[in-house]
Amino acid sequence: GGAGNDLFSLGNTANSLAGLLGAIGINGGANAGGPTNTVTAGDRSNTLLAGDRVEFRDQGNVGTFYTLTPTTLSRPGLSQIVFQTVETVTLRTGLTGSVVTVNGTSDSTTTYVENGNADDVVTVNGTGASSSLQVNANGGNDQMFLRATGMGSVTSLSGNDGNDSFFLGNLANSLDDLRGTVSVAGGPNTGEDFLFLNDQGDATANTYGVNAAVFTRAGSPNVFYSGMERFTLNGGTGANTYFVNATGATDRSTIQAGPGPGLFSGNGPRPPAN
Repeated sequence: GGAGNDLFSLGNTANSLAGLLGAIGINGGANAGGPTNTVTAGDRSNTLLAGDRVEFRDQGNVGTFYTLTPTTLSRPGLSQIVFQTVETVTLRTGLTGSVVTVNGTSDSTTTYVENGNADDVVTVNGTGASSSLQVNANGGNDQMFLRATGMGSVTSLSGNDGNDSFFLGNLANSLDDLRGTVSVAGGPNTGEDFLFLNDQGDATANTYGVNAAVFTRAGSPNVFYSGMERFTLNGGTGANTYFVNATGATDRSTIQAGPGPGLFSGNGPRPPAN
C-alpha cells in the first residue's frame, strides 16, 4: 500500500482461502486517517483509525484451525500469511466448527473475528495495548477462553445464538492478566449460556464485586456481562472480600470462595469502578 487507506481482501469468489498456495506478504504503509472503528465494552468505548485493512475471507469453506498473531495468520493447507502496518484485521472463519487462537494483536489496532453458525472454539491469549478485539461467534454452541488482554484495551465477546460458555482467567487460574475492559454477551439460546470467572489460582487478598451487569475486582478493569443463565465466580485463595448486590444470571449464580478467610456482604457497596 501507499499513503492512502488501503484494503487487502484475501479469498476467492466463493469466500475461501484454499487457493492461496504461495507465500504472501502485506505491507499497509502509511494511512490517510479518516474513518474509524469503535468497539464498546460496557461503559468503555475504544475508537481507533480504520486505516489500512486486511480481511481474510474463509467463510465459504469448511471450518479449520486458525492462528492469528500481531503480524501473521496461519491455517492448515496454506503458507503463513505475513502482514504489517495495518490498522484493521478481520478474520471470517469457515462454515463448520472452527478453532481460533489469537496469540496477540498489535497495539492500537482493531481486530474482528467472525465465526460461522457452528460450534466454534476461540482462545484469546493476549491483545495489544490500547487495542480493540471483537469476537462474534454467531450460531452454534461456542466456547471462548479469554486468558489475557493488553493495558487500556477493549474486548467484546458475543456468543449470539446457541448455548455458549465463556471462561475468563489465565492458565494459572488468575484474572491478573486481564488488563483491559471486557464485555461478554451470551445472546439467545435454547438452553443456557455460562460465564466462568476463574481466579482460584490467585493468592492475593482480592476484593470482588458482583452486580447484575458488571463484575469488579479491585485494581483490575471491569467485566460487563449480559444474557447469561449461569454465573460462576471462583475466588482466590487469599483473604478475600465479596460484595454481592445482584447477579445477572437468570438461572443460577455460584460464588466459590477459596480456602482463605473471607468476608461476604449482600448489600454493601461494590468496589469502585476501574
